[in-house]
Amino acid sequence: MKPGPRVHTLCMPFQAHGLDSPSTCRKFKANSENIIWLRNCPSPQTVRTVDETQFRLLVELEVAKAQRLQYCVSVLCLAVDPRAAAVDGSDLSQQTERFVAGTRSTDVVVARSPSSWSLLLVNAPAGALPSIVERITEPLGSLPWTAGAASYPETASGAEDLVHRAFGL
Repeated sequence: MKPGPRVHTLCMPFQAHGLDSPSTCRKFKANSENIIWLRNCPSPQTVRTVDETQFRLLVELEVAKAQRLQYCVSVLCLAVDPRAAAVDGSDLSQQTERFVAGTRSTDVVVARSPSSWSLLLVNAPAGALPSIVERITEPLGSLPWTAGAASYPETASGAEDLVHRAFGL
């Protein structure tokens, strides 16, 4: 009997053009170049950091799953004035990693710019967002910041609406 193709386990399996399986930590064939391989898989206590394209894909997938299983998905956008950070002497280059302490292992972060971030918050209803924002912004100290958020299905009707509303606030 000829051995099958080599299979790898991913921490966060998803592809640029669709999923082989909707659940996490499944095995995928290594022959597709579209698979996003995450090196040094995060422990359950850490947040996952992705790029903008991956973030939008994850929002679409999570909203579809939330619609089936009837739970909330929120997107939180947070920005710091880079001029105030420069005056304050704060190093914003490491801020994405500082958000780890205030997020859960199911949440995903994207750095949209050196002073702007978006977070995908799974099972986070709109009513919980103020306490989440408070916890996440604690490492910012006295730096001025702004935030906007939207929650599916409470304030947004779908994935694109969710992202648009959160980015627009």
